[in-house]
Amino acid sequence: MSLPLALPDMSLFPPLYEIALAMLVGALAALPLQLIAHRYEASPPLPLLIIGGAAVAAIGYAFGGTMSASAGIATLLVSMLLFIASLIDFAVLRLPNPLVLALAALGIGMSALDSGGPALPDAIAGGVLGLVLMGLTGALYKLLRRQSGLGMGDVKIAGALGLLVGAQGMLLVLLAASLLQALIGIMTLLFGSGKIRQEQPFGPALALATWLMMLFAA
Repeated sequence: MSLPLALPDMSLFPPLYEIALAMLVGALAALPLQLIAHRYEASPPLPLLIIGGAAVAAIGYAFGGTMSASAGIATLLVSMLLFIASLIDFAVLRLPNPLVLALAALGIGMSALDSGGPALPDAIAGGVLGLVLMGLTGALYKLLRRQSGLGMGDVKIAGALGLLVGAQGMLLVLLAASLLQALIGIMTLLFGSGKIRQEQPFGPALALATWLMMLFAA
């Protein structure tokens, strides 16, 4: 995975039938994803899982596939995990450990097998950096505000995502996720209820920032 970010040569994308197959896989994964969500008391509508799963699977495979077929498959899997983790966190403010561990395993595997991840030392550095920065941010917030601002799920998933994007990528992910979270708050104030709920999920912003980082670094 190389930085700075750049759009890949369109001729490098996998054949259209492979992308269509990835889309079908994403759509068919809707029922298993719904079962996972229900396991954690989240209830995303099935049409959202079908359409969203098909979209993120196809896009993930298309961009990852510019490097190799194995990178395309790995990016597809990461895309699906980020998608369902985001939906669960948005619904119930929880990032399940099995999903975080699966993302971490994919990050290490992609680096070790040269399937679209950063070099293994960089991946490990990214994981440590994600854990440390998010942990320190949460501790500082709690010290200043006398209440928790980040859950341990946010800290753990930051470590897992760092394994996927490396140290430099993790810094960009945290910056982009913070900007996305601020934008969500502003949009809520302007066009929503006018009131931001006290507990805001940070996982979806982290997931989206990581996903975009992986796609455009492919």
